[in-house]
Amino acid sequence: MADTGYFDSVSANLKTGVGAQVKGISEGVKANSDAGVSPSVNALDTGVKAAAAIGGLADGLSEAAMLPVLGAMGMKGMACLPISKQLDPVIGVDIHLVTIPPSPVVPMPHPYVGVLLRPQDFIAAAVSSFIPPPPTAEQTGDADSAKLAEVGHTVLTMAVGMLGAT
Repeated sequence: MADTGYFDSVSANLKTGVGAQVKGISEGVKANSDAGVSPSVNALDTGVKAAAAIGGLADGLSEAAMLPVLGAMGMKGMACLPISKQLDPVIGVDIHLVTIPPSPVVPMPHPYVGVLLRPQDFIAAAVSSFIPPPPTAEQTGDADSAKLAEVGHTVLTMAVGMLGAT
């Protein structure tokens, strides 16, 4: 997107992010109807997908607006700390203002060595590994029960995803 303008880049990002989510919701309604899912279960499925899309709308809009700016500055975006970076050693220096009598406040470096650790990521990864996939319509024999199981699986996956990196 280096040869396009800022607003063209934002428009393309919105189309691939937010636009794809909205299109997926409308296509899901038609796919559910074609599969023989009852209107009430179809509405529940659409509501869960719409709630997820609305919940991610602010992030999608800000991401679409910021990515071209960050790209122009040569920065690469990273959504979160990947699980492969967990337990990596880190070395750094904090600078604190300290009072050493009788002089005034002096900035003093404090070197440290640490380890990257976010236990929520490990818990989320462990819990998500035990979530079974939802049964298909062929396994249950009923389109409604298969769709309800899929909606339950989606909600559970969203809840576990809020715990940490999965």
